[in-house]
Amino acid sequence: MDATAILRGGVYVLRAGGRAVYVGKARCMLNMIHAHRKGARRGVPAWSPVPPIVFDAVEVHPEHPDRVDALLARLTDELQPSWVPFQFPAPVVPQITRRL
Repeated sequence: MDATAILRGGVYVLRAGGRAVYVGKARCMLNMIHAHRKGARRGVPAWSPVPPIVFDAVEVHPEHPDRVDALLARLTDELQPSWVPFQFPAPVVPQITRRL
């Protein structure tokens, strides 16, 4: 894999002891992976959106922004990570009806 892949956007998998503990997405995976590691070492405030996760290996999957959500859903379903973030429900879009 290209070493610059971690600088691009996509999906990353954090593993501990070979087991997936977290699957996340980011525009720059290196920044998010660093934030998880830093939070696990020092602790993070309760309001932080980045959970502190202890991990020993990382997989990166660079992906086009249009396909990141589909890849995230597929990997989360396949790997069944032990830490799953709260998923906001999809926004409800009102239907616009047109009268003739």
